Amino acid sequence: MVDDNCYTATGAGFMPTSAATTFQAACLAKLAACPRDAFGDDACFRSDIYTDALNVEFTTCLDSACGTVDACFLGVLNAHAPGCGG
Repeated sequence: MVDDNCYTATGAGFMPTSAATTFQAACLAKLAACPRDAFGDDACFRSDIYTDALNVEFTTCLDSACGTVDACFLGVLNAHAPGCGG
């Protein structure tokens, strides 16, 4: 299964929390402010399946330079679930 389909299926029926909605808006704004392909948009659309605490950690990554956002996201994922971040 393509990972986007997997995440969509996992998040089906979840009501995004305030932290998830805040992160998604901030992530999409950062993505729009960065050069094309500076970081992937996947994390911006997966916030509804992450805990509020994790979304807050991801939000701190958005303070990073455009080219380092993906590495920051990966670091957050691997800190909580080693090996799951790719």
